[in-house]
Amino acid sequence: MFTGIITDVGKIARLENREDGVLCVRISCSMPEGDLGIGNSVACSGACMTIAESGAEGDSRWFEVHASEETRRVTTLQHWKINDSINLESALRVGASLGGHLMSGHVDGIARVVSVEEVEGCRRVWLACPAELSRYIATKCSIGLDGISLTVNEIDEADSFRFRVEVIPHTLSATSWKSLAEGTLVNMEIDMLARYVERLVAK
Repeated sequence: MFTGIITDVGKIARLENREDGVLCVRISCSMPEGDLGIGNSVACSGACMTIAESGAEGDSRWFEVHASEETRRVTTLQHWKINDSINLESALRVGASLGGHLMSGHVDGIARVVSVEEVEGCRRVWLACPAELSRYIATKCSIGLDGISLTVNEIDEADSFRFRVEVIPHTLSATSWKSLAEGTLVNMEIDMLARYVERLVAK
């Protein structure tokens, strides 16, 4: 489980396709050494990954994760390149402060940034998402975008479905979203409560 509060921004240091189809991704970071144990979970721009290897080079640390074909298909990992910035969050510890909202790290789909506007020091971002996920989005609901816990402020269904979030200066400075631009693809995780409500109603 995660909270959507980004604790570090890493960089893609290496991408290696293995013969068995698995993609090995090395990410350089400044996360505490205690969070980089083999088998630990870490959210990489919202996608829950398992640390397969970790180490240090000089003053910087790194860890490696393995991505299956399915993970690449449903997340933005398919577009990652060397030196790309990646939002990182260690798994939630029991008793820790829940500053954002509960997130599983299971990406539901990929959203696309439609527009970015600076408004009073904040960034107003409109996004489009896959049509099959639009029913899970409501005004003032929580949503995970590239692993960041955000609130949906507005929905526009006049033409095609899109939704708006507001990003405050602290979030911009503490995440990879400082370079967000129109056309950027981001990992999207809907509020898990919406899944359960739909299931209950269906039954």
